[in-house]
Amino acid sequence: MSFKRDLQQVLAGSYAWLTRLILANVLVFIVLNILVHLVFMTSKDSADAVKLAVVMPTDIRELGPRFWTIFSSMFVHFDFWHLLGNMIWLYFGGRLMSDYLNGQRLLITYLIGGLSGSVLLLLAAMVFPAVLGNGIAWGASSAAIAVVICIAAYMPDLPVRLFGVWEIRLKYIALISFLMVTVIDLSANTGGKIGHLGGAIWGFIYGTQLRRNPKFMSRISGFFRKREKKSKLRVEHRRATDDIDYNASKLAIRKRIDEILDKISRSGYDSLSKDEREFLHKNGGNI
Repeated sequence: MSFKRDLQQVLAGSYAWLTRLILANVLVFIVLNILVHLVFMTSKDSADAVKLAVVMPTDIRELGPRFWTIFSSMFVHFDFWHLLGNMIWLYFGGRLMSDYLNGQRLLITYLIGGLSGSVLLLLAAMVFPAVLGNGIAWGASSAAIAVVICIAAYMPDLPVRLFGVWEIRLKYIALISFLMVTVIDLSANTGGKIGHLGGAIWGFIYGTQLRRNPKFMSRISGFFRKREKKSKLRVEHRRATDDIDYNASKLAIRKRIDEILDKISRSGYDSLSKDEREFLHKNGGNI
């Protein structure tokens, strides 16, 4: 089996959007670091110019000519450990979101979470220009924390087994992770902490709203969903389906999902069979 085929299968699997987001961050890290080091050998100023082209300035007046950096910065890392830490949190929260919601909602959480962190930082820099107004920001921290907080807000009492030993509810893991990157972190990364707060706010809002209304922002998530082409004959057949049969089918799906969620609450996600995981992944975004 060729590498191309293997890659296509990974990118089309159950964790397609999670894989794409992690690959995007890793590829940007590799390409950007190689480019910066190559350019640095000719001119330090040129290397700095490459960095400034992709990181977000905290001065909103400088953001105008480089407006794309408000999006590009959430995929940029210059330090391997910074990248690794963010990808661990993204992988942890992203797997759960893919299992219980879907990949499209994961993507929305990541993008808007990163954007929320950037916007809050820009607003804070306008209020405190002497402290924050002359800096730059980059990294997936705001987006990754948004993903973790979102799934915790959606399923706060989900039991998670850490390292196969300790069982702890997801809401406590999310709370600890948030405190670690904001309050407990004693570094001078004030701008980063504000960005983390912005991502966490969006994650909490989105996860809470999805729990109350499963169709919240469904049009946006549907935009990213790969739509299959259907023949006219198939469309007409679906319209002819009896309403009673359709409602009975939806009720059966809902009942099966409730049974699986009850099993998770009792025994944890690892207790699910392969068929139960696939069923939840396929139908969880429609509950």
